[in-house]
Amino acid sequence: MAWLGAFADAVRHRCLFRTPTVLGDMAAATWNEWSLVLFTQWLRTQCSHKTGATLTAATVCQYVSAACAALSRCYGVALLASRLRFDRVMKHIALAAEPRRKRQGIRAAHLRMAAATLAGFTDTRDVNLWATAAVAHVCLLRAGELKHLRHCDAQWATRDGRCCLVLHVLPIKKRKLASRVPIIIPMIGGPACPCAAFRRRLFIIDSGGRGPLGAAANDSRPLFRLGSGRQSRAASTADLRHFAKRIARVSGLPPKEVGGHSFRIGGATDMADYGVVAPTMLKTRGRWGSDIGYIYARDTIAQQFHAANAIYAASGETLESAFADWVQPARR
Repeated sequence: MAWLGAFADAVRHRCLFRTPTVLGDMAAATWNEWSLVLFTQWLRTQCSHKTGATLTAATVCQYVSAACAALSRCYGVALLASRLRFDRVMKHIALAAEPRRKRQGIRAAHLRMAAATLAGFTDTRDVNLWATAAVAHVCLLRAGELKHLRHCDAQWATRDGRCCLVLHVLPIKKRKLASRVPIIIPMIGGPACPCAAFRRRLFIIDSGGRGPLGAAANDSRPLFRLGSGRQSRAASTADLRHFAKRIARVSGLPPKEVGGHSFRIGGATDMADYGVVAPTMLKTRGRWGSDIGYIYARDTIAQQFHAANAIYAASGETLESAFADWVQPARR
């Protein structure tokens, strides 16, 4: 509580926090919330005693949470009326002054490079994570969308004569309003084929090596989960982030520059590089509600060459030269 004491000395206020008289005392909760907000902003200006650097957003959130918990125990009643709302406010304040790190995407080429090292394992955890990574790349999955995927959201089907995996993805940012988006994943072949990785996962984990299983219509278990029996849990953002760093190490990417969103970035970039850049396709496949998907679809060298070739090869006549009265005079 040293930081809280230093904050009290800095503002020299006798009543930083009010004791809630009854459970649900909104006046005291509002007062305390504002005090914690000011404490959060003050911490953003402080430096670490060990490193001398400004406190990171994670450290700020940790200190504020510790202060809130300690004061709640001291008063014998919750300091805040709605901790969930305050956590969101605190997160935005703490991250506002910290530049967002630009992540690199894990693309299909990186998966193929990593396949020689990571796709030959038999450990059930790695088998599951490899299938998760391959599917996340081709479906442009957010890491947080993993926990909403169930067994009944995946079905095998035949489309245009090709064996396909159909995955119904629930957008995490619109999960209360939006329906699941169906994404067709055809059997592509090769060491990083998502369908092959998913079949292998079903064979080893769900069937115990007895053979491939089909998804039951009422099976609501997490589709990608770690562990077995009652100890199993849905794959998390942290699991996919750590696995992304493993892929980065064996494929030549800087591990510090990849994260849980790297598969989403890589899939969007591969779509753009191959030429599939129709706005409706990118928005639908990525479950975006705006044009922010184009930020994820990073430029590639091939696209730069294509743009330069198009500029140099252009020979069409302009409207200005064809219609003399079409051009309006520029304002000065």
